[in-house]
Amino acid sequence: MKIKTKLKGDKTLIAKIKSAQDISSLIFSLINKFTTDIKLGTQRAMLFPKSGKIYYYKGRKYKASAPGEVPAYRSGELFRSIQTSTSSLPGFIKGTVYTDVKYAKILRDDMDRPIFEPAFNKVDMVFAKAVKEALMRKFAWP
Repeated sequence: MKIKTKLKGDKTLIAKIKSAQDISSLIFSLINKFTTDIKLGTQRAMLFPKSGKIYYYKGRKYKASAPGEVPAYRSGELFRSIQTSTSSLPGFIKGTVYTDVKYAKILRDDMDRPIFEPAFNKVDMVFAKAVKEALMRKFAWP
């Protein structure tokens, strides 16, 4: 999933933003914050009550997630495996939220259990606004 934003508005502000040397550190920190928000939002959603089938595992009662819901927390393996990384190259900053648990792909693709998408969609709605506000603060724009 990618988030793209386009600068629109006052040409003077846009010129200041494009000419700033340290703008990448500001954007890097915002992307780092939002990848962390996606990670924590995903983990929080795993802990919410689910509406799937009830079953027993190792003598304990569990309620599974239904299709369309974030996977339920059971063993904690998926929950603990969620990681983030932020990296930059000249002109490019990349934030990644990922898991290396092998069954995550099966949950997402074969069982219709979105893992990161619900948290990503919440963050996506506020990311562009946060970038704009941070840039306006950085350049003391009214």
